[in-house]
Amino acid sequence: MTSWPSDVDPAPRLLVLPPGDVDLGEADAAIEMWEHYSHKRLDPSQRLAVQVIMALGPDGRWAAATTGREMPRQNGKGDEIEVVELWGLIQRGEAILHTIHDAVLLASQTQQRMLSVLEATPICGGSSSASGRAPASR
Repeated sequence: MTSWPSDVDPAPRLLVLPPGDVDLGEADAAIEMWEHYSHKRLDPSQRLAVQVIMALGPDGRWAAATTGREMPRQNGKGDEIEVVELWGLIQRGEAILHTIHDAVLLASQTQQRMLSVLEATPICGGSSSASGRAPASR
């Protein structure tokens, strides 16, 4: 069985995990890549949220068909989404449609944040480290 983190602080009031045994390798690699290029760190509750979103079932598909996250504004939900979107763009070749329904300014800020992270990656000409190598993909 999958070993889900149990030391999450703050602990979610409600947590529904994908059923059965899942693979968290892609989620962990996505977090590592995002942290490397964004120069930021996810807290344990953000890591858990990304792992739930990106957990893969035995068939290689997302283990959770839908996910949800409820918390007040300005609590790092955007970072969680950035991890998933960056991985989708760079490693999966996905086309991402990101919509924001509350403000033009927030949409612009979100776009700028993602562009900053993307521009730091070797794919967009950035230097990933002193050695010029990206973190190892799992």
